[in-house]
Amino acid sequence: MVVRPAPEVLYDNLEKFFPNANLDQPVVDITPPASPMNDKQVKKDPSRIQKTVISSTSDEEGFGKLSKPHRVKTIRAVAREASEARKRESIRRTINQNTNLVRRQSTKMWGKKVVEVKPNQTQYLSKLRSQKGEIKQFSWIRGELIGKGTFGNVYLALNVTTGEMIAVKQVLAPERVSENAKVPEVIEALRSEVETLKDLDHLNIVQYLGFEKTEKEYNLFLEYVAGGSVASCLRLYGKFEEPLIRFLTLQVLKGLSYLHTKGILHRDMKADNILLDLDGVCKISDFGISKKSNDIYANDAAMSMQGTIFWMAPEVVDSREGYSAKVDIWSLGCVVLEMFAGRRPWSNLEAITAMFKIGKAKAAPPIPEDILPSVSMEGRNFLDSCFAIDASKRPTAQELCNDRFCEVEPNFSFSSTRLAQLIKTNEKKITV
Repeated sequence: MVVRPAPEVLYDNLEKFFPNANLDQPVVDITPPASPMNDKQVKKDPSRIQKTVISSTSDEEGFGKLSKPHRVKTIRAVAREASEARKRESIRRTINQNTNLVRRQSTKMWGKKVVEVKPNQTQYLSKLRSQKGEIKQFSWIRGELIGKGTFGNVYLALNVTTGEMIAVKQVLAPERVSENAKVPEVIEALRSEVETLKDLDHLNIVQYLGFEKTEKEYNLFLEYVAGGSVASCLRLYGKFEEPLIRFLTLQVLKGLSYLHTKGILHRDMKADNILLDLDGVCKISDFGISKKSNDIYANDAAMSMQGTIFWMAPEVVDSREGYSAKVDIWSLGCVVLEMFAGRRPWSNLEAITAMFKIGKAKAAPPIPEDILPSVSMEGRNFLDSCFAIDASKRPTAQELCNDRFCEVEPNFSFSSTRLAQLIKTNEKKITV
């Protein structure tokens, strides 16, 4: 799925995006109904039938030993209620004419029991709450594949407890260590990723929602970002116009600045790892090789060569003296170059040749001649700053936020850009 549809599209096409789920499977809401549904209500909306049930399974197992009759709602009904709530929120924003980028918070599941609802599962699942009203257990269903990796896949998912669309990154646990020697390393990296990022909260960082380990797999729950990666947009629609590049670059810098203030190096900044939602909000993702540092802008000799070669800074390739978070600034420059050119930096070179150019010749990726006339002087100066060979002379992410290149025109509107129109057209094709 190259373009991730808007949640509204997902809610309206549940069977298509959750083909293996029993959407009419009931879940238990432990809050007793204020009043019973009458016959007219049932006839008007049969999918919202509230059955009276008494659970006999143990509370310890998360299915709530209930002594009183309780309502039953289907997964479909939960999803519809969430969809209706989103629509009401959108109407409020339209009335308020709020043109600022706004984040819809997803419910975090850290420290709570998480249960996947299997298609053949017949038990009633309960939204158990503590005496304070806090949810103790979350249930979820898995949908279509939306991303692939070497050792794991990313799937669309629905938080059945809240009705929110989320994403789940799954890594299969090997039955024997010998099955794949690299899998334990990936799992350890996943655990490190979780510990590093579970407390982060920023508009321009993909939100991590929870983690679950089962006998067969490790599940990392993430905020669902409709749209796609910047790289997928470039591959589908071609290079971006400069006003859009400025708009996106400022957002990425804000996210990077936040990461660096938290002592985190990303180490794999590239267009593939920057998601762009349908409202024009950029989100940095994929923190699999991120690293914590006590002194973010000081060289750390213990840093190893990590990242993707075409986006690497010289000090990463030749890492004898170590490197700092300034490597993310170099990589950001490569991303900006990607957006201008519509293709990766060093696009005319193989990896081994690019490695020599970067590590030995200490060269920066050139601006391709075919796009040079379309890059403003402010854009060229910005790239020069990012590509300073001496890392100590590269600006910090916060300093670059104030660069003239990052000044966005007051009347700029993402929805009016060519890219936004193309994404909407493509999204319509998905549901046909």
